[in-house]
Amino acid sequence: MIIYKFTDVLKVNSSPKIIGTYIINFGDKKYIGSSTHVLARLNYHRVAFRKGNHKYSKDVGNFNESDVTFKVFKTKDYLELEMLMTKEYKEIGVALNSSIGKYPSKEHLKKLSKSRKGSKRSDETKEKMSKARKGKSISTKGKPWTLNRRLAQENRNNNLKQ
Repeated sequence: MIIYKFTDVLKVNSSPKIIGTYIINFGDKKYIGSSTHVLARLNYHRVAFRKGNHKYSKDVGNFNESDVTFKVFKTKDYLELEMLMTKEYKEIGVALNSSIGKYPSKEHLKKLSKSRKGSKRSDETKEKMSKARKGKSISTKGKPWTLNRRLAQENRNNNLKQ
């Protein structure tokens, strides 16, 4: 585990890329996240909180920057660790995160699937969807597979198989 202060200057470009899960401690409140480039992500959070445009700025309110810490856990299983930590901190009421993990549960996917079965789209809707897609290329076509994208695809495939 590595601990950084909110006021520390994180040199993103000159530091090695850290893959892992992180916790931002705001006294009694915590934000849990994960990234394939943790230092860059922490810099994003720091700037957003300073400007007051982070989605949890209102929940944190005014805070003393010198009391805020970033705890970083280097791990290859960063998504799983993020989900576990978010769940634990949610249960004791200190997590700012509104959701546990990034992916819907298997039960939720089954409910969504059931709700759409048998429904038909009108010809007008089909035409609107067709027009919206005309001239647009696939957003991931020709792009390299990143670790995040690969893990997300594997997770989707595993959820669909079960």
